Amino acid sequence: MARTNHPIPPACGIYYFEIEVLSKGQKAHISIGFTTSDARLNKLPGWEKNSWGYHGDDGFSFAAEKTGTTYGPTFGAGDIIGAGVDFSQNRAFFTKNGVHLGMVFEHIAEGVQVYPSVGLRHPNEGVRVNFGHTAFKFDIDDHVQQQRDAVWAGIQRTRIDWRVLDAKRSSAPSGSIDATAFGEIHDAGNRDTDMVDAKADEEGRDEASRLVLSYLVHHGYAKTAEALEAQLARAARARNSEDASNALPVPPPAAPPADSELDDADSPMAAPESEPQPETKALTKRLAIVDAVRRGDIDDALDGLRTRFPSVLARDDLLVQLKLRCRKFVELVNAAAEMKRRADFERDLDLGGAGKADEHGGEGAAGVDVAAMDVDDVPAPSSPSAQSKSAAEGALRTAIAYGKALRADYRHDLRPEVQGCLDKSFGVVAYHFPMDAGGEVGRWAGQEARDVLAGEVNQAILESQGFPARPALERVYRQTAASLVQLGFLGVGAAVFADVQRELLDT
Repeated sequence: MARTNHPIPPACGIYYFEIEVLSKGQKAHISIGFTTSDARLNKLPGWEKNSWGYHGDDGFSFAAEKTGTTYGPTFGAGDIIGAGVDFSQNRAFFTKNGVHLGMVFEHIAEGVQVYPSVGLRHPNEGVRVNFGHTAFKFDIDDHVQQQRDAVWAGIQRTRIDWRVLDAKRSSAPSGSIDATAFGEIHDAGNRDTDMVDAKADEEGRDEASRLVLSYLVHHGYAKTAEALEAQLARAARARNSEDASNALPVPPPAAPPADSELDDADSPMAAPESEPQPETKALTKRLAIVDAVRRGDIDDALDGLRTRFPSVLARDDLLVQLKLRCRKFVELVNAAAEMKRRADFERDLDLGGAGKADEHGGEGAAGVDVAAMDVDDVPAPSSPSAQSKSAAEGALRTAIAYGKALRADYRHDLRPEVQGCLDKSFGVVAYHFPMDAGGEVGRWAGQEARDVLAGEVNQAILESQGFPARPALERVYRQTAASLVQLGFLGVGAAVFADVQRELLDT
């Protein structure tokens, strides 16, 4: 017997290999299958404990036995025989010349590592083994897809106890049915089963809507969230729910902080129970601040935070405020650079293209030392035709003055994250047009850095209001992905077929 050097990883889901029988002896005692590492090499697969094989002389399957069990046809020279293990069922299967011969064996590879193995018993017997380096005779990809579909269908049929999403929920929500009740009603007849299915489906839609809406609110998709929220409210009224607010997602904290984004008039605690307050009303103030960061209007964002969410600026030992101030400096430099670009363009028009500045803009901000430069170092314009240039130089002076004040405010704060943020921000002054610089400077000066900072501000606002840093939908997805990885490590073969990315996002 010959076996591979390495065992089959259960996390592959389904493993398959093939042999081509090149020649056979008089009785064709050629076998193919799987064994553990302690199986003796002078025994054919299937003849010992933890050994499983399909033999060509009689077509029998063997699992630690000498007599075997009728399984498939015999095989010999010219035949291509395949062997596979389906770890989602812990069963094996074999193929002959591309035809699936059926599942066989129970509990294969449970608690033990198995190796692909081939047995030859007589002289002049020979096989060629294919581990996938050439095309298989059997359509293994189609077989894997069928098993994937079967596993995914089983997942979709599984009843979900939605209480797992809310640790504070001590009982199942309205419309849910526990497993015992489901079994009792199921036995009562198809009509009751239909009722259970309808209630379970209703519950699933409500809870899925909560997850989706919380995601939309978290990331600021205001119009979509408002439309979904209105639809949920109409559905709740149509069902004559005792508490229509249960159909609305993501309730605010029980006791919002003093600088909560909800005004007293907006608070659901102040609204009559018969008039549930839409959660998305609380979204507009936060969204306005986040949008201001995304478009580079840092003064507007800072004013909004000071007015509505002052505690946010103090979070993480003032790091949020520092990042916003650093961003303001970068935006001032960007504005000066764009004014200079416009001034160069107007100068070229005046000169008819003669005397064109070099590709870097000639008299840009290159080499400026923020800590050392005086505000009055840039000379005033010498003629009316230089007004655009004067405006650009004035904008640069404004940026330099702001940068010097920023450096002075944090001169004694030696935290690496503080000094790193300052250094990256002041580094943009070395470039005439930072947003065009490319690389790390271009990212730091451009829209990408704005978007990252907007996300951080959004998260800081939500956390200051008692909301989680990530919406529940993202947490469910991440937890699912992590669980599937761990199940794969534990040898649960079906885990590889529960591909959430493939089934829900890539299709």
